[in-house]
This record gives sequence, C-alpha cells and structure tokens, in this order.
Amino acid sequence: MYQSLYSEISLLKQQAEYNYSPLYIAKMSMNILNEYSNEIIAEDRDKFISLIAMDMGEEFEYSQDECIKVLSEILKNYN
Repeated sequence: MYQSLYSEISLLKQQAEYNYSPLYIAKMSMNILNEYSNEIIAEDRDKFISLIAMDMGEEFEYSQDECIKVLSEILKNYN
C-alpha cells in the first residue's frame, strides 16, 4: 500500500543527502503531502509541515543532518 509513498520519500531523502536545498525539500514535501495525504499518518503530517515551512526563511530551515533525520524517521513508518 505504501510502496509509492516510500519511494517518493526515499528519493527526497537521497536529494537531501547529495544535493541539499531547503527550498527544494520544502517544495517536494508539499507535493508528497498533497499527493499522499490519505496515507500519511498524523505524526508524519506534522513532520512534513515542518519541512514545508523551510521555504518561509532561514529561521525555519533544518540543517542538512536534521532534514535527513526527519526524513529517516518518516520512512520508518512506511517500509
């Protein structure tokens, strides 16, 4: 059931690992949340919202390591 969602989050995590751009991560997080909103649990929805907020300015941005950690935590629920 979650295979496509897992794949999308995995690709986003790879992007964060190899070519980190907070604005790109925010944009793609919004796309994933919109596309898979029915499959995403509430706890992870909040994490996605925090990733999306990174486009609101530097004070909302995660470091690369923090972003990867959040995405890893999300992935655990859909494997």
